[in-house]
Amino acid sequence: MRKRLSIATGALVATVLAHGLVYSALDLNTRWPNDTYYGFCRNVLLAIESMWSRAHGWPPFSHIEIFGGFYANVIHIACPLIGFLAFRLLSRDRIGWTLWKPLLIVSAGCPLNTWFYPAIWEPWSEMMWAFLIFGLMAWSVGGLPAIPRKRVAASEPAPASA
Repeated sequence: MRKRLSIATGALVATVLAHGLVYSALDLNTRWPNDTYYGFCRNVLLAIESMWSRAHGWPPFSHIEIFGGFYANVIHIACPLIGFLAFRLLSRDRIGWTLWKPLLIVSAGCPLNTWFYPAIWEPWSEMMWAFLIFGLMAWSVGGLPAIPRKRVAASEPAPASA
């Protein structure tokens, strides 16, 4: 039960965060109250843009076109990773040597996302992408059980071939 709850929570965190961060970027001119979901996501966007601009030595919002590509990659990497972190914390599994698998999946998924749909950047498509990458990350460490095979008892006769 704990593993199922942790998988659901991790998937929910990854997808809801991806939706909020993308929607706040698409609707940047709307000023949301800080204590709302969109206000929080807008403040995260503004903080990332401020740090990115300072790192390059530019004034804020002077190179917003270049920042958009960087921000898209941040969303593609950070949202599934934060969801995976919630999954691992709630499931209380040991991380061990299997950590390289989810990191490889999320780093390989970032350029694949721009290859699959470079012109579409909608909140719902980003939610589905974050859900897919999170699912692959959870599967890679054994979080998602494999589909059980039907076992045939030794006393049952084998099915006749036609």
